Amino acid sequence: MEIALQTDRPQTLVTELGNWNRLENQFRELFSEQALKDREFMKMKLGEYERLAYKYAGAPKTADERAMQVILNFQRTKMRRAIYPGILSRLVYRSLVLLRHALRPAPKVPAGSNDPAGYIHTAISVPEGQQTPPTEKQEQVRSWPRFGQDLGGRKPDRHQNKGQSL
Repeated sequence: MEIALQTDRPQTLVTELGNWNRLENQFRELFSEQALKDREFMKMKLGEYERLAYKYAGAPKTADERAMQVILNFQRTKMRRAIYPGILSRLVYRSLVLLRHALRPAPKVPAGSNDPAGYIHTAISVPEGQQTPPTEKQEQVRSWPRFGQDLGGRKPDRHQNKGQSL
């Protein structure tokens, strides 16, 4: 029953982080708290956080998701420094992560709650032969004359570097 309810909801950053926290609590119950502080578990957690950060990087976000994204980025930086203490190892790790995500196709992110109908991710396609040139009226709108005198452009400021005027 619970699985059916989870699949009906669209996946968001908040729900996926909640899923990860539930999984982490299960690990805590099965193993000890010390197992969660192990370097290999931290690498797995960092990998999941990297995946979520890249998945939801350009998605339309609610205020809660923006706050979660900021906290997620802070946690990723903190975990990277703990796992890879040397600056060179962190640089190599970051370049590998960027390369991995550049080569992987971008995941389809569901529309946020600000876009209930999914219009943001809807592509508009116009067939090649049906693109019409602008009409005469549209051309006139673009070339309307200015109202009033043409006062010219802004003149350069002659009083540069002379301090404030009183």
